[in-house]
Amino acid sequence: MTARCNSCKVLSMHPRGPRPAEKHEQQFLVASTGEQIRYEVIRSAKRRRTIAIQVRDGMVIVRAPLATGPKEVESLVNRRAGWIASILAAAPHGPAAVRNGQGLPYGGHTITLVWERWARSRHSVGLEDNVLHVRLGTTVAIGDEPCLVAALVQRWYGERCLDLLDASVARWAPVLCVQPVAVLVRDQRARWGSCARNGTLRFNWRLAMLEDAVLEYVVVHELAHILQPNHSTAFWAEVSRALPGYDKQRAALKRFSAPL
Repeated sequence: MTARCNSCKVLSMHPRGPRPAEKHEQQFLVASTGEQIRYEVIRSAKRRRTIAIQVRDGMVIVRAPLATGPKEVESLVNRRAGWIASILAAAPHGPAAVRNGQGLPYGGHTITLVWERWARSRHSVGLEDNVLHVRLGTTVAIGDEPCLVAALVQRWYGERCLDLLDASVARWAPVLCVQPVAVLVRDQRARWGSCARNGTLRFNWRLAMLEDAVLEYVVVHELAHILQPNHSTAFWAEVSRALPGYDKQRAALKRFSAPL
């Protein structure tokens, strides 16, 4: 397919090449209620100055520069303990617990989830021969495995989804002659994708579960919204020009929506 113009350039959403060195460790915070809250510290050479705390999907992650000492991290976490506990308490629910050996959709087919403990402190998630292996670190309490595995699996889907979207946007943006400001992956409950007025695209991490052709349709759909911020005849003409016969993928997306 010939691109509409050669001047379009898609922004790279994250640099390629070797990833910076990282160190992972598990720590615990005692809230005012006496509850023990587990958090993961990720020290990275990529983060130069600041320490950031992220609470998402029932998990607490502290990102810090590689050389940050443990007392500095612990001091910040203790100062923000009330905020962390309030965010966790206000969350409607975390990721649903999963079963060891259950099937999961990925790329339009089914993979098998298998988890186990190993003798290292950090967790690991990797896909090998259609088996998604989750290896849990030594700090995981007995009984916490199903919900922690669910959170780790959701994060893995998000990372895979961003890689797929990165490639798809780079392929289709020149066809539509648009340049998105950014491509983000989010936990969207009611949408597969959205396009902000400034050209920022947001996609549902569950797109990684679907067939490649369906993901491509969602990408083309949102890219077309940069040109036409509506569902007018002109909008669908842009989608059809880039992706003739898109009705098939659109129908498949509707079938997938209910079970997911």
